[in-house]
Amino acid sequence: TACSDVDECSGGAVAACGTGATMCSNSSGSYSCTCGSGYTGTGTTACSDVDECSGGAVAACGTGATGCTNNLGSYSCTCGAGYTGTGSTVCVDVDECSSGDPESICGAGATACTDVSGSFSCTCGPGYAGTGTTACTDVDECDPQPGPCGAGAAGNGCTNSAGSYSCSCAAGYMFDNTTCALVNECMAGVDSCHEYADCNDPSPDPSDTTCTCRTGTEGNGQAPDGCVNIDECAAGTDNCDANATCMDDDPTVNADVLFTCECDPGFVGNGIDPNAGGSGCTAMMRADGGLPDMDAGVDAGTDAGEDAGPDAGDAGADTSGGGLSGGSCSVAYAGAKSRSGAAPILLLAMGIGWWFRRRRAQRKARC
Repeated sequence: TACSDVDECSGGAVAACGTGATMCSNSSGSYSCTCGSGYTGTGTTACSDVDECSGGAVAACGTGATGCTNNLGSYSCTCGAGYTGTGSTVCVDVDECSSGDPESICGAGATACTDVSGSFSCTCGPGYAGTGTTACTDVDECDPQPGPCGAGAAGNGCTNSAGSYSCSCAAGYMFDNTTCALVNECMAGVDSCHEYADCNDPSPDPSDTTCTCRTGTEGNGQAPDGCVNIDECAAGTDNCDANATCMDDDPTVNADVLFTCECDPGFVGNGIDPNAGGSGCTAMMRADGGLPDMDAGVDAGTDAGEDAGPDAGDAGADTSGGGLSGGSCSVAYAGAKSRSGAAPILLLAMGIGWWFRRRRAQRKARC
C-alpha cells in the first residue's frame, strides 16, 4: 500500500500543538504550530507558556510595580502607591496634583503641590508646617506664651489663629505684625526719667526721649537724683503777703503744694498777696483803733498761765491790763463788732490761742 500523508492538524491546533496554539498548518509529512501571545513554540514543538515575570516585577510591569504574577499565556501586575495599572498593563504614575488645587491634596495652608514619580510634595505657607506628602498643619506660634510677642506683651498677649497669630501689647508697645515693638518709652515705663520729672517721647526713636523736672523742682530730670526741691521761700519766689510767713513744701513729697502762706499773729486772711489773687493778711483792730500788742499780751498771759494751761493763761490775761491779753481786749473787740457789724470773736480767740501755743513752744525751745 502506498504511503499517504498524515494530517496532524485534523484534530485542531490545540490538539496538535497544545494549549496556547492558535493555528496548526499541515504539510507533507509534517505540520507547524503558531502560538498565541504569552506562549512560545515553533515547527512541531508544542506551544508552552512564557513566564513574563521571570525577570522581576519592574522588568515586566515597569517602575512602581511591587509584584508580578505569571498566568498561562499572560501575567498580572501589582502597582505600588502613587501608581496605577491592572493585569498586564504597565504601572504608571498617578498625578495627585492634577486638580490644580494644592489645598485639596495637601490641606489648608498649602501653597503648592508638586507631582513626583509615585508621590507628590507639598509646600506649606507661613504659619503652617508639613513636608513631602504630610498635610500642612497650623503652627501654634503662641506655645509657649508669650511666643513672638516678646516682653511687651500684655499678660498672655499672644493669640494663635489659622496660619497666623496676633499680639495684645502693653502701654507703650505696638504690634508690628511680628512682635510687640517699643514705640513710647514713657508709656512703657522704661524711660530713665526721675520720678518727679515729666517724660516726653515724641517718636519710636529711643534717642529723642526727654525728661523735664516738674514745677517746684530743678535738675536734669534723669534718675536717680535728677530733680531736687526748690525752696521758693528762701529764693523769694513765693507769693505770700508781706504780713505772712512762707513755709516751703517739698513737691517730691506733696506734688500739689510748693509752699504755704500763713498770716502772722494779729492778722487774718489766706496769706496770699492780693496782687497774686489772694486776700492777703489784714490786721485785727482794737476798739481804740490800734493794733493788738501780741508780744505784751503773750508774755503776760504765758507768764501767768504757762504752767496752768491756756485757760489759766487766758484768765491771768484778764488782769494784765494791756494788749490782747488784757480784759479790755475782748471788750474792745466786742466794741469793734458793734461798729462794724461783724463779730469774728471765734476767729480772734483761735488766733490768740495759736499765738500762745507758739510762744510757749519758743520759750521752751530757748530753755
